Amino acid sequence: MMRWLNALLSRPRVVIAVATLVSALAALTIVLNREDGGPLLRVDASFEALIPGESEEGRVMDRLELFFGASEPLLAIVHAEPLFAAETLRAIADAHDQIAQLPGVANVTSLASAPNLLFNEPDDPTLDVGSVTQQLARNPEQLARVRNSAARNPMLAGVLFNADTDTAAFVITPEEGAAEGGGTELDMVALAQRISEILSDTEGLEQPAVTGNALISAATSDAVWTGLIRTLPVAVVLVVALLALSFRSTLVVVLGSMSIGVSLLVMWAVGAVADLSLNMVTAIAPPVVVAFGIMFSIHMVSEWLRHSVGEDTRLARRAVGAVAVPLLLNGLTTSIGLAALGLSPLPAVREFALLTVTGVVSLTILSVSYLPALLLLMGSHIGQQKLPGEGTAAKAARWLAAFDIRWRRHLVVLGAVVVVIGLIMAQRVEPGSAYVENFADNAPVRMDYNRINQQLGGAATISVLLETPLDHVLLDPGVATAVDDFVQWARSQPEIGAVASYVDHVKVLNAAMQPEVDGALVYPDSARLARQLVNFGGTDAVRGLIDPRQRHARLTIRITVDHSSRIRDLAKRMERQLNALPPALQASVTGTPVMAAYTVDRIVDRQWLSVGAALVAIFLVLLALFLSMRAALIAMLPNLLPVSVYFGLLGITGIGLNPATSLVACLVIGVAVDDTIHFLARFNAEARARGSEGAAVSHALRTILRPVTLTTAALCLSFGVFALSPLSSHTEFGLLAALALFVAWLTDIFITPALGSMVRIVTLWDLLRVDLGQSPQYTVPLLTGLSNRQARLFALTARYETVPAGTDIMREGEVSADICVVVDGQLEVWVTRNGQRKVLNCLFRGATLGEAGYFGQKRTATVTAKGETRILRFDANDLERLRRRHPRIAALVLRNLNRIQAERLAHATAMLR
Repeated sequence: MMRWLNALLSRPRVVIAVATLVSALAALTIVLNREDGGPLLRVDASFEALIPGESEEGRVMDRLELFFGASEPLLAIVHAEPLFAAETLRAIADAHDQIAQLPGVANVTSLASAPNLLFNEPDDPTLDVGSVTQQLARNPEQLARVRNSAARNPMLAGVLFNADTDTAAFVITPEEGAAEGGGTELDMVALAQRISEILSDTEGLEQPAVTGNALISAATSDAVWTGLIRTLPVAVVLVVALLALSFRSTLVVVLGSMSIGVSLLVMWAVGAVADLSLNMVTAIAPPVVVAFGIMFSIHMVSEWLRHSVGEDTRLARRAVGAVAVPLLLNGLTTSIGLAALGLSPLPAVREFALLTVTGVVSLTILSVSYLPALLLLMGSHIGQQKLPGEGTAAKAARWLAAFDIRWRRHLVVLGAVVVVIGLIMAQRVEPGSAYVENFADNAPVRMDYNRINQQLGGAATISVLLETPLDHVLLDPGVATAVDDFVQWARSQPEIGAVASYVDHVKVLNAAMQPEVDGALVYPDSARLARQLVNFGGTDAVRGLIDPRQRHARLTIRITVDHSSRIRDLAKRMERQLNALPPALQASVTGTPVMAAYTVDRIVDRQWLSVGAALVAIFLVLLALFLSMRAALIAMLPNLLPVSVYFGLLGITGIGLNPATSLVACLVIGVAVDDTIHFLARFNAEARARGSEGAAVSHALRTILRPVTLTTAALCLSFGVFALSPLSSHTEFGLLAALALFVAWLTDIFITPALGSMVRIVTLWDLLRVDLGQSPQYTVPLLTGLSNRQARLFALTARYETVPAGTDIMREGEVSADICVVVDGQLEVWVTRNGQRKVLNCLFRGATLGEAGYFGQKRTATVTAKGETRILRFDANDLERLRRRHPRIAALVLRNLNRIQAERLAHATAMLR
């Protein structure tokens, strides 16, 4: 790998040219994949963007739309006091006519159009099928009769007016497909504004409010776009300012930002090819990728300046070599954490995973190739400056190292207690997401929605789809009575404001057309009479509730709740009640709010699956890296703490697990493990070099404290700016992520060093770098009986040295306890006698020397390298550490050492004879 990186560093202009070409191709892909004349970034904040395409709820919704149409109506209300006054009703009729004439409006239902059949009395010679306003216009003296009959009519009262609040409603059905864009000229937001203007300008009508899924989606799209415009530039400005203060070099900041820009282009090119759009979840991806880009840049730039590279290619290779493996591991673990989100049931979350993984992978590659090439090419302008604040970092590192080692057991116990408490509190986590409450209290879309909820009784609509296998079954009196019992139960539920049912319509027709029932609302005694009433007295209203063959019916229910948990609870209660219907009926609760509620409900199960998958995958990576179950567990433990704190906060605060907050856990796991790897890898190298755990902790902290603190600050700033978003779910996501990452930083400077000091860690890269030649267990007597891996572990416990030709490894007469093993090369053993050099022996691969010094004797000869020679050097301290950490390997090495000593003693004895 380093060979490839070194090759890239030797051709920085080629690397920059390739990156520029990739950027151009990515930009071209984005442009070519946009819709004709459309924006480069498409926003889709509808419910459907968050709902799985394939689910039982989705299939029920498809059948409902097949039988009764897909257009979602707008609901408008006005306040007029008194409502049932001639002037008020004339104003409602005038507003109705103006709205009906607006382009793109298919139908308007209000007190000016819905028939009031209960106005008729037994002695009336003709059947009056007019609306409330029409009946009052023809019979101005019959105001009380009009009012009372409308109040008795379940198709009007609570549906089109609320007498208690003097509120009248208008249900505006757009032309087919208009709400989704459908290629028509209708703009739902403009239509709603025009409706509101008409209602405001009509004398006698006050406090207009308009709502509907299309309006909420449009407002969400605006909020998503506004949030992106606010958060992304602010995050960039704050982080750039932080980097400028930290590195005191504008050029370094610009170069780091260039690699982030390339990764953003690549990320969105993939999104364009996959036909992704910005929604409430994917809109978070760009700032997240920027945050990760800053993190990668800080590590590379810190190492670059620490080595004072300038234009020195040799130093550049050393700097990149020191940080490349941790950065690649960072990219791998972060990608794993984000990829685990692909297990989510929400399409938007899976799209977020695709975008962010693409961004992180590209950032990882660019940070070890493109960014070093830029830094090297501009080295003369950057110079060989030192990192500011190194002295402060060194003092803090020394204090932290002493504190962590002194209190390491207490720190580990404290961390374990926090994890346990967090997991206990996590049991209280509930899924929950609000769509309208996601907006600020003063947002017009929320204010209108709440006003309609309060004054009319319900602003959102769900449905019950009734299906039978045979024609006309739904009109059977027994079936209709069971359906009506459910309707009456539904009206008694606190979350339900109004219910429109085909049974009510048939009962109203029956009362109007049969004077002998004296206006009482009862269902006909026979299915035949019910069919006649529906066939001859049906209107557009009833055709929206039951199909012509009477095999499918729709109960339209207005609800007063917006939070997914309350909608889910209501839907489950409704399903239990629907189970009491006759077996011939198949009943399903559906509607966009219900689908969204059930989808959010599945987040909890899939959240644990995603988190578990991320933890297992990262653990396997750490196991492969550290080649030790114990070391991998130690590396994982610090990363459980911020995740448990995050879930504990959800349980304590009552914040629901929603599409946005469900991203935090996997994201934090991927990021937190990065800093742990940085520390443990550095601690490992320092522990081998210094032979002191305390010194190793201090020097490792000194090296990583500054960059890790900077990356944490950058990440917290990047996520913290989500507080500027107009959507509360984005604010919750940003603040929770920032807090969890801050906890991860505290963990990495207190608990990770405490755990690391308890165990010696050897990484896969250490083993791969150790070259003991072919079959060392057969060619080096000291390593007899060891496996290749065990031989390398021993070599890493010892000191692996390359000695230039002519170097004295040992000198006659000196006191030293080191033992050396020749790995490769040739050594000459000689003594000085009578002023002359006398060569005693030549040693080659596998030879062990210096064991006399190990037992406290002075060196009896001088040993000099005849050519470049590689040796292993170890002493009693190294063997003791080996015994504590790898007792089996230590036993075999000591056995072999004793055997070598015994053979030499036997050889010396034989020579004396």
